[in-house]
Amino acid sequence: MALRLVEASIFASTLEVTMQNKLLLAAAQSSTNTPFYQRYADGVTHEFFGTAAVVTKAAEAQAYAGQRLKADLGK
Repeated sequence: MALRLVEASIFASTLEVTMQNKLLLAAAQSSTNTPFYQRYADGVTHEFFGTAAVVTKAAEAQAYAGQRLKADLGK
């Protein structure tokens, strides 16, 4: 059975434990010519995304993630 993927958005911080899984997903999306968007936050852990109230770059990352999720879900 052939692998069938849907368009996806991948968000990751480079120091998180699931980074390898996200890289595998990106490779699978690419190898099947399935559109995907990816954005990585260098040098931070996953908790970075929860600091939006005090860290401008985290707030920007959350806003971008929200825009991509709306687009991916057709809203």
